Amino acid sequence: MSSFKVFDEKSIQSLLDLLAVIRSVEFAYKAKAENQAEVWPMIYRKLGQAADMDIRSGWMKNKKFFGCKILQWSGNNVTRKLPAVHAVLTIMDSETGEVKGILNASTLTGYRTGAAGAVGSKFLANQDSQTLLIIGTGNEAPYQIMGQICVMPCLKNIIVVNPRHPEHAAIFVNEIKEKLKMLFVSTIRKTYPEMAGHMQQLIDGVKFIAKSDIQDAVFQADIIVTVTPSAALIQADWVKPGTHINAMGADMPWKQELDENLYKTAVAVADDREQSAVSGETQVAVQKNILRKECIAEIGDILIGKAEGWTGNQDITIFDSTGLALRDLETAALVIERSNNTESGILVKL
Repeated sequence: MSSFKVFDEKSIQSLLDLLAVIRSVEFAYKAKAENQAEVWPMIYRKLGQAADMDIRSGWMKNKKFFGCKILQWSGNNVTRKLPAVHAVLTIMDSETGEVKGILNASTLTGYRTGAAGAVGSKFLANQDSQTLLIIGTGNEAPYQIMGQICVMPCLKNIIVVNPRHPEHAAIFVNEIKEKLKMLFVSTIRKTYPEMAGHMQQLIDGVKFIAKSDIQDAVFQADIIVTVTPSAALIQADWVKPGTHINAMGADMPWKQELDENLYKTAVAVADDREQSAVSGETQVAVQKNILRKECIAEIGDILIGKAEGWTGNQDITIFDSTGLALRDLETAALVIERSNNTESGILVKL
């Protein structure tokens, strides 16, 4: 008889801390770069005008497990008072085929995507950056903000813009500090008690500013994180030299947040070159021959020293994070490992 655990939102949040997830995501990127992991082709479909779905899968060869995530996004869920994203992930043993766990991947996605943005800035942004711009105020925004706070020690100002609903930015700014402490500091305290006070001080030390003028906000920012389903949000001539951009929202062939002309001068980095050129932020630039696919670096190669990250010059850098199943699998494995000898998760016997 085999058994596995099912993890809901509450159990995942009780077991994960963002500092550990950042390390797990770095490990996944390195494993891919070292051919110790495989990313399998993504399946995606548009479900009407304001919804889409995708299936992401992969194999961590060095750890002998594989799995897949099924995710659906609905842009109209805000009017239904429902989360915009719903997802489930299954992880299995690659030798025996036994199920290792089933997880609420909506919660998992928040952690691993926030961690991916953190890794992008850690290796591609100026570590003295003081002003962060977050474009988007949805479920993913707090994870992106906390990820940046974890790796960018000099942050002083965080500007928040909601392109579709500008009034939401002001509400978000008023609530975000307490939300960050509630979501992240308590779990960090469990694993790294010596770090919890420091993280709380970093949150308290940042000034959050709501803005409606996106062009002005872009010009002020040292680091920009876009996490929306919107099209062509940022024009090329708005971005000043030395800016780093984490493009987190474009993960389907019909999504684009940045003016493709940015790639005429920007350094292009992706989590997966092939996936980025087909369904990521670079897709339009590649289609229009502004950017050659071969010129897109992969973040894993930067982590293992095969490619260069931030060079200290005035280049604009763009990290196109299309989303890898490997990040989900490594984060899921962390949940399962930490649940051992605890009552977290629901045990299922087959």
